[in-house]
Amino acid sequence: AGRGEPAWYINIADGQMIKRLIARKIRSMGADVLDHVMITKLLKKDGRVVGAAGYNVLDGTFYAIRAAGVILALGNSCNRATANSTGNPYNTWHSPFNTGSQFVLAYEAGADIINMDIKQQATLVPKGFGCAGMNGINSAGAHELNALGERFMGRYHPMRENCPRQFQVGGTYQQQVEGNGPPFYMEMRHIDAESLRHLQYTLMPGDKATFLDYCEQRGVDFATAPMEVELSEIEFSGMLATDDGFRSTVPGLYNGCVFYTFSGSMCSGYLAGRSAASEAGAVPDLDGLEAEIEAERARIAAPLAPRGDALPQAMFEASIRQVMSYYMGFVRNGKGMEVALERLAFIASQADKLSASNMHELMLAHESLHLLQSSTLSTLCSLERRESGRSIYRRSDYPEKDPALDRVLAVRRGADGPEVFWL
Repeated sequence: AGRGEPAWYINIADGQMIKRLIARKIRSMGADVLDHVMITKLLKKDGRVVGAAGYNVLDGTFYAIRAAGVILALGNSCNRATANSTGNPYNTWHSPFNTGSQFVLAYEAGADIINMDIKQQATLVPKGFGCAGMNGINSAGAHELNALGERFMGRYHPMRENCPRQFQVGGTYQQQVEGNGPPFYMEMRHIDAESLRHLQYTLMPGDKATFLDYCEQRGVDFATAPMEVELSEIEFSGMLATDDGFRSTVPGLYNGCVFYTFSGSMCSGYLAGRSAASEAGAVPDLDGLEAEIEAERARIAAPLAPRGDALPQAMFEASIRQVMSYYMGFVRNGKGMEVALERLAFIASQADKLSASNMHELMLAHESLHLLQSSTLSTLCSLERRESGRSIYRRSDYPEKDPALDRVLAVRRGADGPEVFWL
């Protein structure tokens, strides 16, 4: 158990192979599988989701798919909106390839999205190396030290380093603001040798297979010296509003990405699939959607067309990251978020200039568009929640928690843009 969570974590040997094993099982059952296809749009007819459009990111083949039900199972995080000290947006705590598609696709189809104001996360990571694993380090009994050699987390939470994650992030950031770091270290030499070895050589590589390569290159040894750590990127997230049957607020659309954990993901995916299967009727046709489908085909391919004012994907996405890092950091305020929305709207106005010279860049371009929309929704919802204390960030203009806001904030697509409302 760790981070103040009343749970046990079981290390699964060779757990990295589990997706491949599941994929083989699915194929052996006769399911049709489209590999390497990026879905860019959900198709609706008569108020119901009836399919999806997308393309093969390797060869560009366009697909319009009919469906009696659609289950979104695209992950539960959105990274690459900020970066750690390396400046590398792919060096992230969780997968850098989640850029908000699970929210944006549903939002554009008219579904309600919740918790984009508070489901924002960060952690500590080994210096210069984005990886999971701080649960194990903290719960093993590690002490976080600032640059003065002080163990400081007792100032911010009675559980010290084993507190819920947001308090360690906030405490570390406050120490940084006060000039007491960086550097920050995790001191583990007081932990018994057997636990320490299991932590470094079994648990941490289980979270990221290249962790021991990092240790070798940096000379990290838990048993001989403290490990330098830093604050990670901020992971902006949320959730597709879901009932007990894992149905969204739009008929035909189900939520299969409710949880971060493997066991939770398996359960939510199963339950969403059961609801979709039990409620599936005949597979609908796409008659009447021909123009919409052709427009999506053209939109997908547009960045490949030569143009004089081309905007490279890397520059486009870096602009999003610059805005989010500057105005949507660990401490933020209403005015700054309003400016962020203005800047993000300007970036959106340049989207038709996005360029790609190959299929890989085309995929990155569409990931960036989803990142932009997801970042905009996160900023808009954070602006609406006028308090602090329910996430990893603090609002300097509303520094206290407001009991009246112990409510769920939702956003949906309206006729004139996003509509934010309380449930």
